[in-house]
Amino acid sequence: MLADATGLYRVRGFFHYLGLVALGYLIPGSAVDGRLIVVVGAGFFALAYAYAVNNYFDRDTADRCASRRKNPLAGQASIHPLYALAVVAPAIPAALLGLCLAPGSFAILLFALAISTAYSAPPLRLKARPIAGFVSNALIFIPLFCLGWVNNPTTGPGLGWFSLFFCLPLLIMEVYHELAEAETDRREQIPTLPVWLGERAALAVLAGLYTALVVVAALLAALALAPIAATYLTWLYVAGSITMTWAFHRKQGRFSPRLRGFMRDATAVFGLIFLLLRLASGPWLVH
Repeated sequence: MLADATGLYRVRGFFHYLGLVALGYLIPGSAVDGRLIVVVGAGFFALAYAYAVNNYFDRDTADRCASRRKNPLAGQASIHPLYALAVVAPAIPAALLGLCLAPGSFAILLFALAISTAYSAPPLRLKARPIAGFVSNALIFIPLFCLGWVNNPTTGPGLGWFSLFFCLPLLIMEVYHELAEAETDRREQIPTLPVWLGERAALAVLAGLYTALVVVAALLAALALAPIAATYLTWLYVAGSITMTWAFHRKQGRFSPRLRGFMRDATAVFGLIFLLLRLASGPWLVH
């Protein structure tokens, strides 16, 4: 039963996204207190709900598609009431913690829960729509960054720019994910970007996102909001470009799950460097 619960919430799959909450909390200023633990806890429950509701409505797809992560609900036409309750249960502590946090936290968490539901559940089921699914997948995680930001007592300007700053890498990773699963998605008739536009067009989208990432980094530096952002994004851009070029020319444009894992790990390393530089440099923002 415990293994089923772990598979339902896929904690190992989303745990690293809690770093977005910490980044949102730490970037605005140097003040750190016990609220960070509560904020991360709220983010944890919001993510647990997002992954559980996705497993619930993907149980037939997960059963047919061997490359997907193991879903304890796969192939079940009818769901035991306890499982249905377990799916929605994390939304309750997430909302309650939102009421205990800074103004705006409750609305941010409600948005996160709503976009998670719309992404996976009918009638909207945004993940079944090529562009909407692609964008909404990133929008599920950005509220976590905003949640951390609004709860730092020294919050300053720049939330919109920083949200875009972290949204673009999430979109980039989503393209890598869809490229890695392109063959399976095509066979299962899942309308992802590579299936809908073709893999070459998806690569063009990827290049455009990397370019936008560099532009946003330059703007952050020009606005004196993040003087080290340009350096961080330059390394991310170089790593991504080299990987993309290698995959296209050496693997005939096909992306393997191993390549996707490499990009995820590389991004995590760059993110850790980014965070350490932030802690070492003190507050960035102009107050």
